[in-house]
Amino acid sequence: IGKDLSQFVAPDLEAAEAAFCRGFDLLELSLAGSGDGEGEGVSAAAPMQTDPQVVRVVESYRTQLRQLQELRKRISERERAKLPFDETLRASQIFCFDTDRYPLAQLVAAVAEVATVLPADSEREPAESKADAKQQGLERRIDEETVAQSEEESKDLDMRQEEEQVSQVKAAGNCSSTFDLSDTSATLAIAASRSLANLHRWHPQSDSPPPQCPALVAAWKSAGRKLPKAWAILAGRRKEHIKAFKRTNVYSEFVEVYAKFVEEVIVPLVKEPVIFQCPPTLRFQFPSLRPSIARHKDSSYPGHLEEAEINFWVPITKVFGAASLWVESMPGKGDFAALEMDYGQFYRFNGQHCEHFTVPNTTSCTRVSLDFRVVPFSQWSNKFGGRIGTYPARASPGAVVDV
Repeated sequence: IGKDLSQFVAPDLEAAEAAFCRGFDLLELSLAGSGDGEGEGVSAAAPMQTDPQVVRVVESYRTQLRQLQELRKRISERERAKLPFDETLRASQIFCFDTDRYPLAQLVAAVAEVATVLPADSEREPAESKADAKQQGLERRIDEETVAQSEEESKDLDMRQEEEQVSQVKAAGNCSSTFDLSDTSATLAIAASRSLANLHRWHPQSDSPPPQCPALVAAWKSAGRKLPKAWAILAGRRKEHIKAFKRTNVYSEFVEVYAKFVEEVIVPLVKEPVIFQCPPTLRFQFPSLRPSIARHKDSSYPGHLEEAEINFWVPITKVFGAASLWVESMPGKGDFAALEMDYGQFYRFNGQHCEHFTVPNTTSCTRVSLDFRVVPFSQWSNKFGGRIGTYPARASPGAVVDV
């Protein structure tokens, strides 16, 4: 009975109501002494026992059931009143944003602690362990397999990174976990983006403290790199790691700027308030012979409002070739191509029906990106417990939700 009633918190409200009613019937029949577990519904159940505590518990369940049924009724009425969704709102297109006003690269660099983990070349310690030597060998193998165009792009990027990366990032972050957001010049944004593109060059020692960002540990593991002992322990406690990360100041700053970006940049594109994924998904893809995302479309997974959900992809580093996202231009067209974009641009697309994926990152650059999903408020139905897919969701100003 308890297991059935626990489904009340399930994202699927229809399944929750069915499970709740089933559990309620079993509870009443059990208290009435029927013992066979079969009944004809709540209204036809035998009289309840008169113990005051039992009565209070059952009445609280009745109240919760009524609230759930009322919520489903409101959602159903809203569904019927919906206007048709405008598909042009998620047509594939690249847009630009102001990197001074929305310093996403600086904040992601602070999250990844690049000023701490990327010392100058002269300060870097040589790789002494077998794991480090193996990783360097893997990087050499990847470089040999890189296509000519990717090599040229990577070399050009590396030359510019050597000039500006270390001094500017250290000055911005002062080797701490946060950047000085009062300095939001274009130079600082570019320095942070380029430093992130070099993140894979860091070879932590066995006693190196683990990163505060769970996505960075996951990327390290996904790339096939051996984790230091402290990192491996933390990787096995991912939920605890995420909770600790969300308590940091840099996480709060990051989410604050991201929410501002959605409110001021994304909402005008959608032309109305939105329900948006918060926090966004932060992804690091190191040079590796493994892809980070398999070919898929979001509607293949539960919890998505596929009829009205809009996907956005924001590269924090320069993306090209194997260090990018591959997307088809229209659902089912199959004309997959890598997005070629710089920091300061973002991509809108129909990720619900357009397949997308990554390939092994055979460049010499780390790819860092954000992705998130929004639903126009006029199309929103809280069918999945305030979530978009498996991601928590928030309402932008002007969107008033029931729950």
